[in-house]
Amino acid sequence: MNIACITVFCNERFRLENWICFYSEYKEDISLHIIVNNGDVKDTDLLRQSFPNSVVLESEGGNLLKAYNVGTSYALNYSDVDAIMQITNDVRFESGAIKKLYELLFSDEKLAVVGPVLLKSDSQIVESYGIDYQGWRHYRGGGQKYPYSGQDLESIKEIVRRTTYVPAGTILQKRSAIEKMGLQDDTMNMYCDERDMFIRLDRLGYYEAVTINAKAWHQHINRPGYTNRSLFAPFYSSRNGIYLVHKHANLFWAALESVRVLLYEFLLVFYHLINWEPEKLQFDRAVIAGTCYGLLNIMNSLPRWLR
Repeated sequence: MNIACITVFCNERFRLENWICFYSEYKEDISLHIIVNNGDVKDTDLLRQSFPNSVVLESEGGNLLKAYNVGTSYALNYSDVDAIMQITNDVRFESGAIKKLYELLFSDEKLAVVGPVLLKSDSQIVESYGIDYQGWRHYRGGGQKYPYSGQDLESIKEIVRRTTYVPAGTILQKRSAIEKMGLQDDTMNMYCDERDMFIRLDRLGYYEAVTINAKAWHQHINRPGYTNRSLFAPFYSSRNGIYLVHKHANLFWAALESVRVLLYEFLLVFYHLINWEPEKLQFDRAVIAGTCYGLLNIMNSLPRWLR
């Protein structure tokens, strides 16, 4: 068992103390710990001091997927590494969980990615046990089902379940599958990248699974004073969703889905204007802009008001 673990850090000093504790619970299950600093370069020395046995790399430009690709490329230089894991710095794994994921991953040659049951912060309530996408709209995340989400952990009867989406930040991937698929599409920067990866793996004949034998908790450690979700989230999610329809289907379906999204969003704008909900109007604006950027394939710039 030779697992390389990658975590991207981006100006998140407020998570550092908790992250060190989380890392101590799973460090025995990994052979190589890679941290990619995707934020202020001044944090590199701090990271090296906090994780003296880890490899700390730097990635410029703030592109999350480029940062993961930097870490993945580094890990692939080690010929003995047979699996690569992505763990975000606000996820806590149960001790021994990664070893159980590894055993599941190598139980079937066609199994490319596995993940744990992801629970809500310090609870036994399921946040995600995989997502099942259905129909052509699955390219942008449409037609999805969330099995067991919001239910108690004890309600899950499937020890292992096949899925079309493993929760982000908890992904263990087989090296051989990564080498066949290639690196992540960093055109997207962030959001929808897992969806793209799973579509590509599925077309290569692989599948994904989750298991309750491995547990993890998403602690949702937010920046002090944080109240509202960043507008980057709805913008990137909308833009990349349409981009994926264009990439994996065609322009016709991308245009059709864009029309559907825009019609719905304009109805929301009307409703939020009548009830004067300015924060929601900003959210609507981000979704509309992202949808238009995705349809026009504008992937290398942002609206001025979002920069």
